[in-house]
Amino acid sequence: MIRRIYSGKSSSLCLLIILWLVLTFSCMPKETVQIPGFPSTTTTKPQKPKTTVLDEKIRTAEDLCYQEKYPECARVYEGLLKEYPRDPKLTPMLLSRLQHTYLLMKDYTKSESYGKRVLAEYPDYSGISEVHLDLIEAEIEKGNLDKAL
Repeated sequence: MIRRIYSGKSSSLCLLIILWLVLTFSCMPKETVQIPGFPSTTTTKPQKPKTTVLDEKIRTAEDLCYQEKYPECARVYEGLLKEYPRDPKLTPMLLSRLQHTYLLMKDYTKSESYGKRVLAEYPDYSGISEVHLDLIEAEIEKGNLDKAL
């Protein structure tokens, strides 16, 4: 009797079991998949990208800036600028961030000097529009509306 009930449905039952196994094990994290009777499918966890000392210093400076600790932020960026004085990608970014940091500190002279250095040495810098905006803002803050325009 049992044979008669399942005999016509054996292929359907097998498909249901396979579907259940696939759905069950596909939802589990890869490192825990273990099907009895089969070799282990344990995989290694993907490694997080390694952060460099440079990345950590930049992140530290950003955190200090967000905490409005502008003098400390500027010191970190200036230290990085001494370490990487002529890096074609990093140097203009550091100069631009220093320009903005000094603008936030209301030290318009230093802000302008960093901004003008970016314009002179790195005219193709991808963030050049922000440099221009910070220069304009510094002139407005100093009351030089004619020069800002």
